[in-house]
Amino acid sequence: VTNTVTTLPTIKVQLKRRLQYKSSALSLNIRPNKVMQAGAWLVNTSTLYQEQGITLDENWMTSVQSEMATDIHSNRNTNGSDDQTDPDDDWSEDEAEIPAGVTDSMLTSPDFVDDSERHEIYNFAPAGGNRPLSIFRDQYYRNQ
Repeated sequence: VTNTVTTLPTIKVQLKRRLQYKSSALSLNIRPNKVMQAGAWLVNTSTLYQEQGITLDENWMTSVQSEMATDIHSNRNTNGSDDQTDPDDDWSEDEAEIPAGVTDSMLTSPDFVDDSERHEIYNFAPAGGNRPLSIFRDQYYRNQ
């Protein structure tokens, strides 16, 4: 199960109101393949996307997949020595006695991650610096 979790093709994404903000409005894991499928569908079926000349870079997906494959391969090489140890050796009776929920803290941030994982998070501010546009001034409001 551990190998499956580390090899799932997901990317951590945070949507922010502005890139300067530390907190995010929405934080989730996305699957790049599904994003590319949705983008291809929008480009092929939406007149708004076609009028604006929006296209997809097919080479981007292959480059992301090759990067993920090398990361997975390097993780397997570094974790290979851990697989040889007996999991019962690390078990402690004291650790098994910790009751669930008692050690939880309300002060811990919900998007808490290690510093080593922070560089793997993509931050986006889709409308950063823009002001909301009135529906009467938006020429594409009917296409949405």
